[in-house]
Amino acid sequence: MCFVKVCAARESDPDLLRGKQAFYHQTSGAHIIQLDFSIKSKFNYKLNTTSIYMNYTDYNFELEKVQEYIGDSSFVVLQFPEGLMRFSTIIAEQIQQLTNAIPIIYGDVVYGACNYDEVSTSLFQIDKYVHFGHTQIVSPTIQSIKPLFIPCHLSLQLKDQLVSILDHINQHKFPSVHFTSTAQTACFIPQIHAYLAEALPNLKIQQHKFAPLNQNEILGCTCPKTSASVVYSLVDGLFHMEAVCITNSTYVYQVNLVLNEIKQVESEVHQNLSYRKTIVQRLKTRQFKRINIVFGTLGQQSSLKTLNELQKFCADKKIAVQIQALQEIFPNKLLNGELTVQISCPRLTFDWGVHFGEVLNLYEFYQLFETDDIEDYQLKNYCGDGNHEEYLDIARM
Repeated sequence: MCFVKVCAARESDPDLLRGKQAFYHQTSGAHIIQLDFSIKSKFNYKLNTTSIYMNYTDYNFELEKVQEYIGDSSFVVLQFPEGLMRFSTIIAEQIQQLTNAIPIIYGDVVYGACNYDEVSTSLFQIDKYVHFGHTQIVSPTIQSIKPLFIPCHLSLQLKDQLVSILDHINQHKFPSVHFTSTAQTACFIPQIHAYLAEALPNLKIQQHKFAPLNQNEILGCTCPKTSASVVYSLVDGLFHMEAVCITNSTYVYQVNLVLNEIKQVESEVHQNLSYRKTIVQRLKTRQFKRINIVFGTLGQQSSLKTLNELQKFCADKKIAVQIQALQEIFPNKLLNGELTVQISCPRLTFDWGVHFGEVLNLYEFYQLFETDDIEDYQLKNYCGDGNHEEYLDIARM
């Protein structure tokens, strides 16, 4: 037996909808605590393109580590992003065989590790919480809950992929490179770097680190600017690769390690970037006496630290504020005001700004008070204490 908690779920198309129905059929005998589907398609074209062909054994769910973590607990919460949700019942069954715990599968929408939901878990009075698919970026505010984050590394042995990357670099004669990864592919970065350093001693390899992410790991909302000639993004979906395109104007290639493919992928990034710059430039000519701040309550997308800093900034500028808390942000839910600033996710207004009108993210709002136009668009998440970038430029000689 397992429990399924579903408060909101996004359905992308009829095929995925049928997948969801199959998911519930698999949990025959499961207790549906709450079911309230909210149809959302805003992530349709950003869903992982390869994961739908992946099997349960293609990921390392670290069940021995999960078993040790659960111990003698009676209940455990399991949370999965969209790409891994179809494996949730398999994982639940495995956990039931390994422990005496009853799994509770959270079916709420999960955009990232920031959607760690300790509030619901606290209401259930459960102290074991396993989040699959992301690196932990937020700390618990309810101290009784000690979550475990499992990145779900891809179970691959790189060989042909290394040769493909080397051949691609040689073909285009790139003098410097920068690799970005997700939680699933971060484990391959050291191996790729070592291989290239030996094969191409004069190649300049740039690295970055956003604490607390792994070396060269990025998020869809957090990505650095690089001066490398090319960026290779080890991802199988568009969302993370688009983050690289937003912050960098260099060549960007998607490296699909599963299919051993390297390709450039078209997206709406450059059109959206131009649109956001136009919005900011237009708003610079206006004076604001009062703004509406939207605080995201979907997990820990927003942080009190970010909110307090923004409030202080506005107070220094003699701008009054009103605060609106929303779990998911839609245009028809926003309060009327001179200007709305959302501190939930920087990608929200960047990707769907045409639907929100003059709604800014935090970076765009601060740009209103800069004399120069936006040259390098910045992406950093707003959760926890924020990410502090340590950028390393390493030359392999």
